[in-house]
Amino acid sequence: MADDGQMTESFITRIWLERAHNGNSVWRGHIRHVQGPEQQYFEQVREMLDFIQNVTGVSCRGMVENRRND
Repeated sequence: MADDGQMTESFITRIWLERAHNGNSVWRGHIRHVQGPEQQYFEQVREMLDFIQNVTGVSCRGMVENRRND
């Protein structure tokens, strides 16, 4: 917990581009929760956000809202 009462969690995310067997490029990723043992590989950003939500119990919905009007 941070001193101001806010929950603080840290994650390390690695994202890389891989060549698939069919020659197409595919994005891959890995995320690890710093304060715990949880980690996961992912292919979709939604999977990464679901991981964060599952670990913290807090929705990531605000991170993916449509920002086109900004």
